[in-house]
Amino acid sequence: MTDKGNINCSCPLALPAASFAAGIVSCRYLFVLPEYSVVAALVLALTLLFSRFGASTLVRALLITAIFFMVGNVHLHHSQSPLPAKSMAGYPLAGAAEAIVAGRLLDAPSYNGRNGKFVLAAERIKPPGQPERTFTERILCRTTFQLPATIEPGTRLLIRTSLAKPSLPGTPGTFDYRQYLADRNIHLTGFIRAKAELSAYYNTAAPDKPLASLAFLPQLLRHRANKAINKTKISSRLKGLYKAIITGERYEMAPDILDNFKKSGGVHLLAISGMHMALLALLCGVIFNLILLRSETITLRWPVRKISALLALLVMALYATISGMQPPVVRSFIMAAALIVAFIIDRPGSLLNILALAALLILAWDPVSLFSASFQMSFAAVAGIIFFAETLRSKEDDKKSDSLVTKITRPLITTVNISLIALLATAPISIYYFHQISILSPLTTPFAAPLICFWSLPLGLAGLLCSILSPELGAALFRLGSFGLAAADNLTAFLASFPYGAHVLTPPTLVRIAAYYLLAGFLLFRPATNMTKGVIAVFLILLLAVPSAGFYLKKQQDLPRVTFIDIGQGSATLLEMPGEVNILIDGGGSASERFDPGEQIIAPFLWQRKIKTLAAIVITHAHQDHYNGLEFIIRNFKPAVIWANGSAPKSIAYQNILRSAEIAGATIKVPVEDSIISSCGPAKLTCLSDLHLRKSPDLSENNRSLVLKLQAPGLNIIFPGDIEAEDGQHLIKKQGDNLNSDILLAPHHGSRFSAGYQLVQETKPQWVVVSASAIKKDFFPDPDFAIWLKEKKIKMITTGDYGSVTFTVTADNKTSWQPISPKGLAKLADDL
Repeated sequence: MTDKGNINCSCPLALPAASFAAGIVSCRYLFVLPEYSVVAALVLALTLLFSRFGASTLVRALLITAIFFMVGNVHLHHSQSPLPAKSMAGYPLAGAAEAIVAGRLLDAPSYNGRNGKFVLAAERIKPPGQPERTFTERILCRTTFQLPATIEPGTRLLIRTSLAKPSLPGTPGTFDYRQYLADRNIHLTGFIRAKAELSAYYNTAAPDKPLASLAFLPQLLRHRANKAINKTKISSRLKGLYKAIITGERYEMAPDILDNFKKSGGVHLLAISGMHMALLALLCGVIFNLILLRSETITLRWPVRKISALLALLVMALYATISGMQPPVVRSFIMAAALIVAFIIDRPGSLLNILALAALLILAWDPVSLFSASFQMSFAAVAGIIFFAETLRSKEDDKKSDSLVTKITRPLITTVNISLIALLATAPISIYYFHQISILSPLTTPFAAPLICFWSLPLGLAGLLCSILSPELGAALFRLGSFGLAAADNLTAFLASFPYGAHVLTPPTLVRIAAYYLLAGFLLFRPATNMTKGVIAVFLILLLAVPSAGFYLKKQQDLPRVTFIDIGQGSATLLEMPGEVNILIDGGGSASERFDPGEQIIAPFLWQRKIKTLAAIVITHAHQDHYNGLEFIIRNFKPAVIWANGSAPKSIAYQNILRSAEIAGATIKVPVEDSIISSCGPAKLTCLSDLHLRKSPDLSENNRSLVLKLQAPGLNIIFPGDIEAEDGQHLIKKQGDNLNSDILLAPHHGSRFSAGYQLVQETKPQWVVVSASAIKKDFFPDPDFAIWLKEKKIKMITTGDYGSVTFTVTADNKTSWQPISPKGLAKLADDL
């Protein structure tokens, strides 16, 4: 390491690790090298071996780069299981009738009180009306019930389920869940409706082999640890926290806890990370060291500190095993174990080399982990701490004092500094993946980490071990440890309430992320004046906090562009009007306590379109599938006006929407018939009807929908909300020829009792867009409605099938549409 704060970057393993990672990236995004590349790599290795005394440094570097690059490329290709065939001997895998599948439970099942999930390693399948056959696929199974306690990882199961392939992303900018599952070699999903459709069985034809059963041991221990936590007499809220830090099970955690930890900057404390492993090893090492020092014989004959470190390593291995040996846990174990091994073999100084070795080992074991946020953030944080550790140490040495105050405050100040370094090192990655950053992390970590890692985690692990011999003692240790969790829960809830602690930011481009780390490297490695350092530091902040130039230099549009967003079972439409006026009509879809369609679908799409503010939001009516994603959008895109139908807020969720609008400074307006919502150049958005102004108590909320029309040269679109058949007739009588359109958004998602038939007859559109999920095809759209449209030669476009679709107008006033997501492009290719 250094003199005067300069870092010595002698790290021979850095180049192999970087080349190996580059090969993995090239396989995912660029090309797959042929099999003989491995042979070529071997030849290069031999060349390197026999020329080690004559080859130049540059030649060596090029050979090392080529070898590890090729091996990384081929390794990822062979690590990924192939996608299942589109059909299997006439049995379609997607949208099929229910089949019976036999297999083994692969992991510890999860259940959050409403829904459950588990992974089945399928062995056999019997499609309806067909013979049983071999079927070796991993299936992510979802349930509405909790599996019986007798079913554990390794148990053979029979299930009745319909298989489906995970859908491609339907909206640009959103999370690619299909790729996430594929990285875990899962290419199929299934849904089990009732307990009667699942049972355990014993296969006498295929007796278990000891080694095969051993493969289930980590998940079996994880499952039993979860059951032991369930039996403790603590609140379900704290049970969810305990499972998160001991077994890595976050599916059962209360959503508000997760939200508080995110806002307070302590979410990394909930995931089993290298910090958990390191702090646990530190605590265990200190305890073992104190115990061993009590023996004079051991102290005089053996290296006590190294023995303590080795025993701590064993505790870490036990912790990783109880946690199910999941990929993030193994990564954390390898990183922390590498540091301990370096200390044991007297090589503690080469921290960067150890970090590079850990990266090589992790990527060799699980190459797809390179693409996970946890991997990237873990290595960025550790690398940042290593790089700045010497600077921190030198500053502490300069201020060294033996005063009591200094001794008390020094560890706290050091922890805050390390937390700040980790925050800055991971900031671009955090914003890129999660779109937010909390400046409270340096304050949260020093106080919450000891509560969790030095108190609750050791007592929880001890409680698990003691519960084997003495359940009463184990339960007592769990209860004692729960006080630390309760304190951490209260602390993060308090910090999360600070109004400016967490900041939602537009995700930076890869170029900006690269520029951030290059500037940080310049700041670290190059001598510079304080003025230069200050300028670079400010520029680093601006790189992340200020949207890219594309948000300000966006090309002006002369005609509107309309995108029907794939948001699941709901509706959301973006109007990009001339003059950079952006309007969102509705913003609700498939949602749960753990999934906000505004945060996870609409906002990423708006950022992808380089949109930072909205001129207006229109809520056609007060049903959740039209507004439940808008609270996040209102807070972060600051619309000037909210247009609503004037319904009294009957639900807390809708009250929160209106309250968010007031806080954001938006004006809430109720239009009347012929109100102009927006007029931008040749484009005009108008409220057509006064259906929403009727006061009848028997009137349904659907029939109080705002009915809108967008008019522009070559583009006329009707947005009728969810109005039903009777009110469709009422609308037609009042508006008549004003309802002509090129595009009709199907009312009530194309349901049987909507005004769809009447409006199609009157408006005579070329296209009917149905905003609905692909899961409810029997209802949205109604199959008879779809057949009727086909007979009339009207193109029906369903967002559940085509994903988000955009309609544009050419210079000669001709309308065209195109899918803009991988799901839509795949569907269009199938159509052709």
